Amino acid sequence: MRGEPPARLVSLLERLRLATAAQLQQAAPRVRRLAADLPDFESVWIDALVQTRVLTPWQAAEINGGRGDALVCGPYVIASRLPSPHYAECFQATHLETGRHARLYRVHKPQVEAAQASRELQRLIDQLAPLAGPAVCAIQQAGIDGQGVWAVCPGVDGVTAAEWLAEYGRFPPQVVLHIAREMIARLADLEQLGAVHGDVSCAGLVLERSGHVALPMPGLRSVVRPAEGYSFNELPVEAYDYLAPERISLGGPPTIASDLYACGCVWWHLLTGRAPFAGGNSLTKLKAVHAARLIDVRQVAAEVPDALLRAIETCTARDAAGRPASMSEVRAWLGPASRGGPAILARCLLGQAWLWQPALRARAARRSPPKRRLAVAATLLIACMVGVGVWQSRAVHRPATPATLAKADSELPLRAAVDDVSSRPMSAAPPALPTSPLRPKHDPQVKPTSAVE
Repeated sequence: MRGEPPARLVSLLERLRLATAAQLQQAAPRVRRLAADLPDFESVWIDALVQTRVLTPWQAAEINGGRGDALVCGPYVIASRLPSPHYAECFQATHLETGRHARLYRVHKPQVEAAQASRELQRLIDQLAPLAGPAVCAIQQAGIDGQGVWAVCPGVDGVTAAEWLAEYGRFPPQVVLHIAREMIARLADLEQLGAVHGDVSCAGLVLERSGHVALPMPGLRSVVRPAEGYSFNELPVEAYDYLAPERISLGGPPTIASDLYACGCVWWHLLTGRAPFAGGNSLTKLKAVHAARLIDVRQVAAEVPDALLRAIETCTARDAAGRPASMSEVRAWLGPASRGGPAILARCLLGQAWLWQPALRARAARRSPPKRRLAVAATLLIACMVGVGVWQSRAVHRPATPATLAKADSELPLRAAVDDVSSRPMSAAPPALPTSPLRPKHDPQVKPTSAVE
């Protein structure tokens, strides 16, 4: 019936708790305007709910694609997609009962069975319970999703280091020093509880607007992917950038030493703006990571702080025995996070805050940089015109030199001939052409004789 939403859509939205009957009624006038003379199909209702901000664009795309039921994962409903750490899908989700926002990871094909992974994740939750909070972003809840598993940690408002590097290049050295200090502080807290992170990477490093950093989901990759190496090369090439060489050769689980190696590679990446090792596919990337021929960071990035340089050189030793013994040792080298460190990182991210703040993006669009750019362009155009005028005036009034005088004398006969031709009237007869010696001159008074005469 026209003016009424489809029953299937109403049932789905009620089951997902995405829209109420009152919200559907409020969207009815907009549906009529969108549909005009056409029937109000289900997609029209979905578009109207997106325009009224009842649904997110991601939810609308999933519902239109027939994947609406996949938006529910345990007691959470997915709102939008977030940058993923290569081995899992990452989403922004909302709890169905409390409305609490969270960061949800979904792993479709873990290396172990889903039931075993769920049990290990529950053990990890109990182990990291003393560190629960936004600073650590430890797993709070996990479950089974078909053949895969899902896990939830507190929501983090920020941009990943991988996004920032891809958009703006390397970080300033002082900013990297602050990031390193906060990373080591988070990992040292995990070490005290006997846990390792297992996925220290730029894709998993979140830079918050407040100037602090977060390493979400500690231990998740260790559970769903306990082994790495040449036999497990199905991930994108970026997923292997920070693996320790011994994990590729031995295929064992992550350790404190492998996390330290990953930290050194991440800091190297932040300073240089490029991945530590090259590789066009997973196999060549694994070979390069296994060889671990990392060049000196000073060849690419200058003015690296001494403490950070020492940490990178020692943490990226190919032999695990040559690395620091613990996170606390590296933390003592780098020193505690300074009071002005978060402000430095926040100022670095302030100009690029549009990555996660649409309000700042719109505010920047309303400012006047286009007018300033137009004024600068007009000034440059006027300067170019003045410069061309000065150059032409100098060319006209340039004094004569012996070389130019000699050239002018050599061109006088040619100029005279040209002037003579150009000044001759059009009615004047052209000059007589010389006759050829092989052909007699034609006389108009002499009539040609015919062969008959």
